[in-house]
Amino acid sequence: MPNQQDLNDVLIDFVRTLIRSHEVEDVLRRLMDGVVNVLGVWGAGVSLADDKGQLRFVSATDDVVERLQALEDDVDRGPCREAYDSGFPVVVGDLQALADRWPRLVNQATAAGVNAVMGVPMSVDGEAIGALNVYEKRSGDFSDEQVAAAQVLADVATGYIVNVRDLGRATELAAQLQHALDSRVLIEQAKGFLSATLGLDVDMAFELLRTYSRSNRINIHDVAAGVIDGTLQVHEGALRGADERDLTP
Repeated sequence: MPNQQDLNDVLIDFVRTLIRSHEVEDVLRRLMDGVVNVLGVWGAGVSLADDKGQLRFVSATDDVVERLQALEDDVDRGPCREAYDSGFPVVVGDLQALADRWPRLVNQATAAGVNAVMGVPMSVDGEAIGALNVYEKRSGDFSDEQVAAAQVLADVATGYIVNVRDLGRATELAAQLQHALDSRVLIEQAKGFLSATLGLDVDMAFELLRTYSRSNRINIHDVAAGVIDGTLQVHEGALRGADERDLTP
């Protein structure tokens, strides 16, 4: 059952976003966090369509979801793609039941402990721009209320993206989407560096980046850049600024 107060808070936050200038990447991250908090699910990811209608992963709640989302885009099959094509939510309470339909996705998802998924279209006036994927480790159908809340959140984020475009800022939008894609590369480089430096797996390395980002209210892209250029350094298993005396976080 969605948390109504959390849903109200997220919608209010999005309304404030609509009247200010924000990068698309930040809006999508807010969407991810809102989906997880409101629906009480394990994870979420978003793919947006390029000018050829190919879905491209741009945001996810963690490294596992990132891999699943990227795989679905690569094979061009799965709930995200089907929601994008049909314009309707695709709700799967038991992934194993669709192993013949999406074999690679189901195998990798269930290996990661994901057993239910929902694809939610991101469209306006019949024009599809992408899709939201919601992931849950527990098997079982998503409730009608969860589906409805996910669609509301996807619609609001879609509204912001379309608003940017319709205000004549198509070039800015393209640059922001490219920045979001470039951020993925930078974050991957930082994860690889931290993994090698600390002897961590990539999931733990990503969590280290995200923890520092949230604790210090710094965009995770900037945290990754700091790791790569040496502005942020590894100290006793954590990150801190090169000029900081105290260990953070």
